Amino acid sequence: MVNSDAQLYTMEGIAAGVIMILTAYLVLGSTSVYTPGDTHITDMQLEQVGADVLKIMDTPPDLNNASELEKIVATNDGARFHQLFWETYLMSGEIAAQKTTRTGSSIITNATVYYHYTDTVTDPLNPQPVIQGYQLSKPLIPYSGSEPGVRVTRYVNVTARNTTDCSSCCPIPPCDPALCPKMPATVEDRPQVMLVEVFMWKA
Repeated sequence: MVNSDAQLYTMEGIAAGVIMILTAYLVLGSTSVYTPGDTHITDMQLEQVGADVLKIMDTPPDLNNASELEKIVATNDGARFHQLFWETYLMSGEIAAQKTTRTGSSIITNATVYYHYTDTVTDPLNPQPVIQGYQLSKPLIPYSGSEPGVRVTRYVNVTARNTTDCSSCCPIPPCDPALCPKMPATVEDRPQVMLVEVFMWKA
C-alpha cells in the first residue's frame, strides 16, 4: 500500500524535472545580448593588426637604409604597398589560419597619403600652408558602408621624393622611368613627415 510520503516524493521529483526542462529551454532559446563593448572587439582586433603591419613596414633593416614604407611613399608605389600590406603581412598564413572575424579574404584596404605644402598659386603675395592627399592604393571593391570600417595611420619620415626606383612598375631592368608612378608635383622635394592612412573593412 502506497502512503502519502511516497506520493509526495514522486510529485517533488516530477516538479523538479519540469523546472529543469523549462530552465534549459529558456537558456538555450534566449537571444544573446551584446553590449557595445562586445560588438567592437573584432574591430579593435583588426585595427591592432593593421597598426602592427604599418609598424613592421616602417621598420628599417638598419640605420643606413630607409624602411619599406618610406620607399613606397617616396615613389608612390601603390602596387608594392598592396603586396606587402595585404598579401605578405595582413593575409599571412599565421594570421589567416586563426579563423577569426578580424581577418579573412574579404578584408579590403584603401591607402591614402596626406602631406603639407605651401600654396603659392592661389595668393602669391600671401602663401598659405595647405593639406593635400593622394591615393596610394585603391580598393578592389568600393566601400558600401554596410560593414564598419577601421582606420590605422602612421607618420612616415620621407627624406626626398622619387629618389628610389619603383620596384613594382619595372621588376626586370631596364625600364622607362616615365612608366613608374610619381608623387604629385605639389609634394615638395625636401625632408618631411607624411601621414599614411589605411582604411580597412570586410566586404
